[in-house]
Amino acid sequence: MPYKFNLSKFAKDIADARDTSSVRTVRGLEGKEVPVPLGLRSTAMAIGISAPTISRITREISYPDMETLLAVCAWLGESPCSYFEHVAPKPKRTS
Repeated sequence: MPYKFNLSKFAKDIADARDTSSVRTVRGLEGKEVPVPLGLRSTAMAIGISAPTISRITREISYPDMETLLAVCAWLGESPCSYFEHVAPKPKRTS
């Protein structure tokens, strides 16, 4: 059975995790504490990969290699299997 990696879902999950993982807060205009999301470099450092690699993945320019996939999935708390979709095989042509 053929499977396809869902890069869009993977990139979105990374972006969502960056937005919800704050390392610090700052005081907003109304005096309320506002969380500051992780930047690319901080995210990459937390995962253990390079900033250019995480940038290419989140911009959907390149697919992660297996080591990167496993590292990011561990950081996200997700199974790598959740990013693979079954693709129905194309019907064979008969002459």
